[in-house]
Amino acid sequence: MRTRKMMLYAGMIASLTMGIFISGAGQQKVEAKTKVTYTLKKGTLTIKGKGAMPAKMKFRRNKKIKKVIIKKGVTSVSYEAFALCKNLNSVTIPSTVKTIGIRSFYGTKISKITVPSKTKTIGQGAFGSCKSLKTIVMPGDFKLKLEEDTDDKLWYVTSDQSAVDTITFNTKLKLANVSYLSANNLVVAKNDPSYQSIEGVIYTKDGKGIVRVPQKRTELKIKEGCTEFNMQSVLYNSTDSEGDEFNNCSKLKKIVIPSSVKSINKVKYKTDRADACDMHVDTIEIAPKDFDANSLYALGSSLGKNITIESLMKLLPDQITYKDHMYITKDHGLLKYDGKDANVEIPEEITWIAPEAFYRNETLKNVKLPSKITTIEENTFYGCSELEAVVIPDQVTMIGKSAFDECTVLKSVTFGKSLKVIKDHAFASVNIRNFTIPSGIQKIETGAFAGINQIGTVTFEGSTKYVATDAFMNSTGIKLVYKKGIKEAQTELSYDYIIARKNGNNKVRTTWQPVSGANGYQLKFSTDKKFKKVLKTVMVKKNVSNATTYVKNKKKTLYIKVRPYQTINKKNVYGRWSYLQL
Repeated sequence: MRTRKMMLYAGMIASLTMGIFISGAGQQKVEAKTKVTYTLKKGTLTIKGKGAMPAKMKFRRNKKIKKVIIKKGVTSVSYEAFALCKNLNSVTIPSTVKTIGIRSFYGTKISKITVPSKTKTIGQGAFGSCKSLKTIVMPGDFKLKLEEDTDDKLWYVTSDQSAVDTITFNTKLKLANVSYLSANNLVVAKNDPSYQSIEGVIYTKDGKGIVRVPQKRTELKIKEGCTEFNMQSVLYNSTDSEGDEFNNCSKLKKIVIPSSVKSINKVKYKTDRADACDMHVDTIEIAPKDFDANSLYALGSSLGKNITIESLMKLLPDQITYKDHMYITKDHGLLKYDGKDANVEIPEEITWIAPEAFYRNETLKNVKLPSKITTIEENTFYGCSELEAVVIPDQVTMIGKSAFDECTVLKSVTFGKSLKVIKDHAFASVNIRNFTIPSGIQKIETGAFAGINQIGTVTFEGSTKYVATDAFMNSTGIKLVYKKGIKEAQTELSYDYIIARKNGNNKVRTTWQPVSGANGYQLKFSTDKKFKKVLKTVMVKKNVSNATTYVKNKKKTLYIKVRPYQTINKKNVYGRWSYLQL
């Protein structure tokens, strides 16, 4: 990751160097047609006028500029306007500026800067690599402007290569924006409706929950009086174009938890694309003596290789015990199983099993779940490649994301009577065949049964109103049966592509999963996802699984929807639509 970061920075500098346009190098005043002009005199660059700073008005790598004064009336700072002006140490921005361009002050010598509260947009890297920059006053509710080229997108305004100590927000804070800002202290506005800052750390307005820790901190001492340690306060992060971590709290080495903390939450205040940053905490001091299983799991699974369930048991021997290769909390939670038995019976007193408790256990073949659990959490049995069968207890209402994903030989699943929700990819890439979805199941999410080869007949006993149209994506050999009739029926668009495109004429191949009892299918094509303008409607008057259609469309994007129908008393009765963007 560090190598990739350096390559990205090098690429930025190279792009700033190539094709340099140094306005003011050979002239001191510009009188162009634009309403915004500038003068450069004795190291002071003054920009004035009304409207946006012209895109071509750039001063990259200009060594003469020491001070920039932007006059009231100017509404933007252009893309890379002052990038790598290494002698620039003072900037004045008026309240009329609404946009700060991408890398506009990148690599300058400024030590402090105030961005007006009325500024709405700030470009990526606007204050990147400013190694003298110590303080920033800026809006908390800005919108981040990214490079248009996907490969150059970096979700940050300041990075760890800037020297920023304190960022003070002059408007209410949009929490996601903290991910783009590397600093040692974060100070929210006094009138912020949701948050307050205590010693440079962001807490909830009432001080009961910790929300964000500055990215440059190496030690966190949660204030006494805080009752909830929200792990996203240190797990939040920003990413590069490939989704790799960029800005994060990975420098944090020590955490002190006071006795006032009663619970630890892993997902509250999550705002980022990535799940969590890669932490490297070495030391943790814990005063509380009565955490529940959820809190202990959150703490022992998030902070890096030195803070684990095993190490927590040593710190908190009264709260976690180890028996039969199981780490069990005193409130009857199973945090982790590290055995290699083929057959495992989880103790009946267990009421909760932690996410990833059996993650990638490659010896487990059969597991007996306790009757008191009400959920099967995310990734609980992910990658248990030898698991053959599972019976879901009747008290379970929800099966979490990827709970049995990659259990490649799992061929027998018995759903419990209370099951209502199956999350995305819960049973992806398993080996089940010819099964029934009970009527009590109310919601099935995207890819819940994805990637299953020759799945056979899938029978729905109840409503499909909240069944994702791509619940079976990339699965093959499916025959869909709906006990409640054609009105509950929906197919799944499994593969669509444009065979040929010439002069606005598109030859489109559409493929879907067949529905038992259907007499045919209706297809509609549009350029907008709400189908306000339908380009073409096609009736396929037989129960087949594909069609080839010629559609006139000069735009690149095409939306398709398909629904089955059945002819009853000489009238077509239609099922639910399935959608796809091509």
